[in-house]
Amino acid sequence: MIATALVMLVGVYLNYVSEKVFQWVTSIATFGAIWTWAVILLSQLKFRKQLSAEQAQRLTFKLPLYPYSSYVSLAFLIGVAALMAYFPDTRIALIIGPAWLLLLTAVYFAKGMHRRQHGQAEEKQAG
Repeated sequence: MIATALVMLVGVYLNYVSEKVFQWVTSIATFGAIWTWAVILLSQLKFRKQLSAEQAQRLTFKLPLYPYSSYVSLAFLIGVAALMAYFPDTRIALIIGPAWLLLLTAVYFAKGMHRRQHGQAEEKQAG
């Protein structure tokens, strides 16, 4: 609770210093949502391509209008990102967002996490 309150106080102070801070934070959160949904849609497209016709028929939850709905959704997300790039106040998210993803990727490889096999993390936690 104290940590949350302190972070909120920092946010209030930054908002007092610059009126654009709230817009920057919401823009960065929007970038996160765009990235998340784009990865979900691309993963779903790849998953469905790997299925045989029989496996696709047996799916319990089928995406309506597959694959067109996925492509329309991806186009929408690209449109939102383009609008973010157009407006100077939201453009910051398109700089910070990819930079953050690059940093996370660098840490992932630097720590050797890409070499772990499935199940090693559970063994490490148990030991």
